[in-house]
Amino acid sequence: MSSNSHASELIGVAAEQWGLITSRQANSAAGVSPQQLKRMADTGVLERVHHGLYRLARFPHDELFDQRVAWIALDPARLAWERLDEEVPTGVLSHRSAAGLHRVGDMDADVVELTAVRRIRLSVPDVTIHRGHLARSDWQVVDGLPVTTAARMIGDLAAESTDAGHLASVVRDVLAGSLASTSEVVEALADHAFAYGHRALDGQGFL
Repeated sequence: MSSNSHASELIGVAAEQWGLITSRQANSAAGVSPQQLKRMADTGVLERVHHGLYRLARFPHDELFDQRVAWIALDPARLAWERLDEEVPTGVLSHRSAAGLHRVGDMDADVVELTAVRRIRLSVPDVTIHRGHLARSDWQVVDGLPVTTAARMIGDLAAESTDAGHLASVVRDVLAGSLASTSEVVEALADHAFAYGHRALDGQGFL
């Protein structure tokens, strides 16, 4: 296969991942070597985002760029659609990032937050990785990204001692938007009721 064919294959793969591709994906999925990647970056076909992570030049930018970069970097050897077919795709967007993706609450999200089932360290700046158990019922796809469900997000935010006012705004919007049922929210809040000044396990009173 010619170098042009390899480059075309890389562009096709990256286009399916919001214009993003890692050096490991480029090699395994498109047969592009690190030297070829560097040449593509030098000639302006690719833009270097972080070490080992590139973006197609002139690819349409979107408001979720930082979240997409963080999630792609979380498992740089595997393609996005492969990970989304899994029971749990290495990690998912969570906490305040999940609130942003669900468009609930009024919290600032200065960093991208993810939850992963194993310890992972990223060199990408402004990313926080929480370690925790995840089941298939804990996440869904929003705007092409795996995100904790609204109920799981509420429990995660409460576990992080999010201030009551911001937590209330999230819960209000979740219920108003029918993103979770009242019983699911009560269950998510129950374990954290005592820490917020309510009777232990009194999720209904907390709500």
